[in-house]
Amino acid sequence: MREGVSAFGTRMLTPPAQSPSSGRRVVAGVGLLIACALAAAQGIRTTRDLDWPGEADLSRDISVAETMRGGHLLSDSAYRDEWAWYNPLVPGIVAVASVVSHQPVHVLYARAGAYLNLLAPLALFAMLAALFDQWVALVATIAFLFLWPGQEPAWSAATYSPWLMVVNFVQAPFYLALWMVVRLATSLKRSDFVLAGAAIGVVMLGHVAPTLIVSVVVAFEARRRLLTSEPDARPRLLGCFASLAGTALLVSSPLLISIVGHYHLRVRNTGPANWVFSDIDIVNLPMSLRHLFIVSPMKVLALVGVVFLLRSKEETPARVILLAAATTFGFLVYSYIVQYVVRTSGIELPALVPGFHFLFYLRAFATVAFGIGVIGLVRRAAGFGSRLLRVPLEVFYGVSVGLVIVGLSVAVALAYDGYRDRPDFGEARANAQRMFSSADLRAMREWILTSTSRNDVFLAPDNLGLSVVTTAGRKVVVLDRSFSNPFVDWEQRMRDRDEMLQLIQHGDPDKFMRLAAHYRVRYVAYDMLFEDELALRCGLHRVWSSGPWHIYKIG
Repeated sequence: MREGVSAFGTRMLTPPAQSPSSGRRVVAGVGLLIACALAAAQGIRTTRDLDWPGEADLSRDISVAETMRGGHLLSDSAYRDEWAWYNPLVPGIVAVASVVSHQPVHVLYARAGAYLNLLAPLALFAMLAALFDQWVALVATIAFLFLWPGQEPAWSAATYSPWLMVVNFVQAPFYLALWMVVRLATSLKRSDFVLAGAAIGVVMLGHVAPTLIVSVVVAFEARRRLLTSEPDARPRLLGCFASLAGTALLVSSPLLISIVGHYHLRVRNTGPANWVFSDIDIVNLPMSLRHLFIVSPMKVLALVGVVFLLRSKEETPARVILLAAATTFGFLVYSYIVQYVVRTSGIELPALVPGFHFLFYLRAFATVAFGIGVIGLVRRAAGFGSRLLRVPLEVFYGVSVGLVIVGLSVAVALAYDGYRDRPDFGEARANAQRMFSSADLRAMREWILTSTSRNDVFLAPDNLGLSVVTTAGRKVVVLDRSFSNPFVDWEQRMRDRDEMLQLIQHGDPDKFMRLAAHYRVRYVAYDMLFEDELALRCGLHRVWSSGPWHIYKIG
């Protein structure tokens, strides 16, 4: 650590010894493994016998992975002839795993998250152990896993989840990227900057929200270093930061080629970015503020941690964590401004990602502050107690930390029944069990897989298109606005889809065929049986039926 870090640690957080002993590292490591094992055991029990996840977001992700598995790396998973827009990291990992393991993509999305998402607490621990000390890391990670999330779904509160949601998985590269940014505070090694750029590039491939946070932190750190460095060192520093930016852009190029090179970032559908989670709906802001100011021991200890960070803000770890948290808070405030403006004037301000993602990372920083607050107070109490009782500081500190860990263990044990009842382990599992519980829908998906090709386009309702058609790797005319390509005109597609259905029901073949040809529609899948005469006039022939569901082929 530790150039540029030691003063912060010496004042508040590190043990009295000059460096952590191997014994302390082992004890902290064992504590981490036990905590992760407890969380993983519940996650594995939740998902091990499932074949499908239950979240709509994961249906979208399955479709992206299916498209990538089919070799169409830069193709939109839902719209034919459109380019990819969704962050490809997690779907790409699943696509590769599917090829290697010969497991269906949907099975991996149902079960792999219980294992892969353990990278998040491990990365959080590694970052905090390197920046502060192993006890801060352990306390914060225990809070991250068991104490802070409460009954919030994991996609809205930073923690471990058995579901391979992008927001949960990308925590790991984000925490590691922040760690690498701290290391740049005194470095002039180009290799350090290239490595940090690669880490940031991986975050960019993974998710927009942490990309925005870490990019702002890097920009401020670059400015600080350039202003405080000697004039003759600035050209080298500029070259180093240019290497960082270049590496990040190179690593993230599979996404940038599409959204920047092809679409030029011209957003035509704001639905994906403007979806509002009820917890941060501006209508509920008074209630959210009241909840924020409800006093609890964890909130008090986190506030103490913030005070410690503020008092040590000249040290790099404290400065970077504070800057990242402040940036996250700023983006959250901006999401409220976007809501206010659109609801009062109808004007849609630019929004790259739903605001709840920043609430998610604020909760992550709250667990960090909690760990710092707890160990900071222990450090202060150890100094006072050792003087009062004339006990060696290191002994008193070790005993105090041990008591804290025992106390946290008791708290986890008392809270574990509630932990097992969290939505991620109960409600989400029930939703997953209902996925494709209908034999008719299972038969439809199987028919689509065996009787159609990957480029075939279906005219279908939103729910059927998302959960059945696109998860089979096929295309649709339009999806629900929140899951639709932001660089494609969703309103036009929606109008044309609805008009085509009306044209079939009124037997208007000429206009129907013109619209169908425009979107290259080959099949119509719906829970309605069209009149035979009207369907035939539009060139539709029923090729599959089961229960309320029917598939027609054009031509």
